[in-house]
Amino acid sequence: MRSRLVTVFVAMAVGLVLLFAVPLAYVLSVAATHEAVTQTERTASLVAAALAERESGPGDVTTQYLATLLRPGEGATYIAPTGAITQVGHDAIGHQAEVVLTRTVRGGGVVTIVRSGVDVDRAVLDLVQPLVLTALGLVVVAALAGGLLAKRVAQPFQDLAEDADRLGHGDFDLTVRPTGLPEVDAIGTALTASATRLKDQLEREREFAVTASHELRTPITALRLEIEDVTLRPGTPPDVVEDLRRALGELDRLSAAVTGVLERARDQRTEGLADVDLTALVDEVARAVNADPDPGARPLTTLTGRRVHARVVPAVATQVLERLIRHATTHGDEPVTIAVQERDGRVEVQVQHAGPAATDVLPEVRTLAESTGGRLTVAPSRTATFVLSLPCATGRPTPGPT
Repeated sequence: MRSRLVTVFVAMAVGLVLLFAVPLAYVLSVAATHEAVTQTERTASLVAAALAERESGPGDVTTQYLATLLRPGEGATYIAPTGAITQVGHDAIGHQAEVVLTRTVRGGGVVTIVRSGVDVDRAVLDLVQPLVLTALGLVVVAALAGGLLAKRVAQPFQDLAEDADRLGHGDFDLTVRPTGLPEVDAIGTALTASATRLKDQLEREREFAVTASHELRTPITALRLEIEDVTLRPGTPPDVVEDLRRALGELDRLSAAVTGVLERARDQRTEGLADVDLTALVDEVARAVNADPDPGARPLTTLTGRRVHARVVPAVATQVLERLIRHATTHGDEPVTIAVQERDGRVEVQVQHAGPAATDVLPEVRTLAESTGGRLTVAPSRTATFVLSLPCATGRPTPGPT
């Protein structure tokens, strides 16, 4: 888009040059040539009069005298009444002569004045050159203006494309800033509203997926235990036992259906899983929080040490880390530290501050963590320590020093 706008501006500038500058340059060249002819006519008339006076007096017409009557770039040939030829300005008289004028000298004789073509071309160039430079400057200015305007117009659309890409990867915390362009702002407002709706919908689905297992499996398990207990009682009639066993089969089918639904929900929640350098991700989020801290935020120290890799949904993991870190820097006391390590086949991120020990886990952050296959717990400690446990990456490289 940007290159097309620049091309349009340059094409418009070139069109203006062709429309106005070229005809003007032609007019100026014609005017310069006409001026050269006029000057040569004046010179011819003056030289003819001077030679007539010279011939009627005692002096002779010499080359030096004839040269004093000419302008630079002019030449003259004088044929005296006696037939003697006096010639001056051989360069102008040569093949490059542009203007040739002949005058009859009073008392006899003929003088021919010529104007050098190089001199005429120089005069034309002196008039046309400023116009050419102005036209080239106009094209350059048009290209620069087109580039600046293209950046001004194209950048908001590029930002929207990046926001849409983030939305597609599961990052719903979008804040599209106003640009002053009504069309772009309308798209940004719609994109932000869509992100908010999708976030709310996904939060509800995540909450359902996290709690459905407990809400559905617990009564099914309890019912199964009760039915099995009834079938094992000595006084239960055989026909009732047979019916209860058939009911257990149907209950198993129900349990399998519930398991399938929960697994499909889990698969939907884990779409977009990728092996991520968690050390680099923590550093990136910490830098972003330090660069844009909340009011009253505490200093932050990152203790990554070794590179570890986790299998997560990158956008969701970024949201979890950012919310944990901002919560610690805003509500905790100094110092606030982050440590990344591997433990028992999983990757752990510990966010700790020197404030009072946390009594519960942030519900929204916990739900987000579980949606990407993680767990968020509070470590037993005298200080507030949140532990985010994530699955290790598949086929990850051996962790090494950073």
